[in-house]
Amino acid sequence: MAAPTPLTPAEVTLARVKRLGALDAWSYVVIAGGGAIGALLFGDLVGAIVGLLLVVGGFIELRGVKRLKKRDPEGMKLLVRAELWVLAVIAVYCARCLGSFDAGYLHDDVLPHARELASSLGANFDEIVRDGLGVAPDQLIPYVRKVFFLLYGSVLLVTVIYQGGMALYFRRRIPIVTEALSAPHEQRWQKPPPMPPPGGPVYALRRPAGGGAFFPQDIIARKRDGAELTRDEIDFFVRGTVDGKFADYQASALLMAIFWRGLSAQETAWLTDAMMRSGDTI
Repeated sequence: MAAPTPLTPAEVTLARVKRLGALDAWSYVVIAGGGAIGALLFGDLVGAIVGLLLVVGGFIELRGVKRLKKRDPEGMKLLVRAELWVLAVIAVYCARCLGSFDAGYLHDDVLPHARELASSLGANFDEIVRDGLGVAPDQLIPYVRKVFFLLYGSVLLVTVIYQGGMALYFRRRIPIVTEALSAPHEQRWQKPPPMPPPGGPVYALRRPAGGGAFFPQDIIARKRDGAELTRDEIDFFVRGTVDGKFADYQASALLMAIFWRGLSAQETAWLTDAMMRSGDTI
């Protein structure tokens, strides 16, 4: 098999963008989808809607990756939009939560129920708060408010940093990805023709399209099946091995075939002559 053509920097960036976009998209779909189902099970309609909106963002990003695989530069814009969509959804949700803190509801409804529950279990709620949290009972509501704002504020900050950073990352790479997609799309590997079925000791030797050199695997196969190699075949294989054009395993395969099938006197003479002419002679 021919050696792979090295990727250009633009193609490396394109491959990285596609991998990152796909990973990001599937994380949104799986995690947010699972969160939406869980929210529905617990009767949280708002949480379920937010989860579904994040899933939409994941599908937008998957669509962008699919466009890139089809060599359409517009896929990059979809990746940017997907990140901004996710950022907007989470930001609105966090802002809503931060603005919905109700100290009165906590004081009049939640804490009395918590005290009743602790009392029914033979425990003192105020002692639990004091010993477990290190907070005086009359300072519990300010403490909860602080934790509440810290939690949603942290989520909002991480979202702005990550989703905003990803949107900026994709946006800055639009020119280089467009360059990679506009370049001629070449086959990166030259696939060799299939091995001929061993139908006898001698069969026609194939050449690559356009003529020129033999295929080394055909020479190996002919000797493996007991055929007598021609002088051109032997010269070609020795020259390719010395020049480093053939892999070590190909030379090893031919040597193994020679070991099992042997060489005729004529082949031995040709091989000796080819090896002699492969280097400097005195």
